[in-house]
Amino acid sequence: MNGSSDLRDDSSMGESVQVLLAVFGSLAGAVAVVLAYSRSRNDPWTWVLVAGMIAAACFVVLIVGWVRRFSAPDFFKLAGRRPFERDGLLFIPRVVSVGAGFQLVVYYQNRFQNRCTVSVWLAPVPGSLLERDGGKPLEIRFDVDGGCFGIARQSLELPPSCVGQVARMEVAARVRYPERRGRSCNLQVGLPVGTRLRTSAQEVRHVVLLALVGRLQGRPAQVSLPVPPVGSGPTSHQEAATAVVLWQPGQPEDRVADVVAAVRA
Repeated sequence: MNGSSDLRDDSSMGESVQVLLAVFGSLAGAVAVVLAYSRSRNDPWTWVLVAGMIAAACFVVLIVGWVRRFSAPDFFKLAGRRPFERDGLLFIPRVVSVGAGFQLVVYYQNRFQNRCTVSVWLAPVPGSLLERDGGKPLEIRFDVDGGCFGIARQSLELPPSCVGQVARMEVAARVRYPERRGRSCNLQVGLPVGTRLRTSAQEVRHVVLLALVGRLQGRPAQVSLPVPPVGSGPTSHQEAATAVVLWQPGQPEDRVADVVAAVRA
């Protein structure tokens, strides 16, 4: 996969044509109304108003064309899920059982045109059961091409006491675009996360102080992750993350339904 993708979506061309026709139809109707109710068609202010309407319609057409040229489905929205977000990278973490162990699974989507490198951190909430029982922080790293939706996996160590419980964890992330972001692929916005975790009481006090002065960018978000029962069989330990692309620009429309079903599961 290339660092920059051609994000043209031919399946949206029909909808784009409908939008353009609606804009021009509305413009024609507005002009007709202005001319019909104007006291004098020779009034220069009438034609200034008409010219303003035409300019506004042209601006709308340009915006529609710009958005449609680089577009990707809002997979999380279609699946009825609200993702986290950091600098245009949408993601949802989950815990799944694999054999007798666990994996951290991260569904992700890049909202922008160009490739990005991602680091996502999760750590037990200070004072939670997971922290008291020895739960450890985890970092998962992966790359995402422009507009792509996929899934990243990495082994996760959890204490036995968490099985069947809900693990409360803090979430932070850092996203970098080596070639800048490029154009936006979709307009979905996720819940913002910070770039650092609180790992001690001192960090908690520091974050509270930042909140008092209105600097919340570094504040981590929290997520509750259900921990499923473990099965039997061998456990594969993955030190590094593996990422699989489920959808990328240029794939057929019928792939969207399959990806949405995977996110809902």
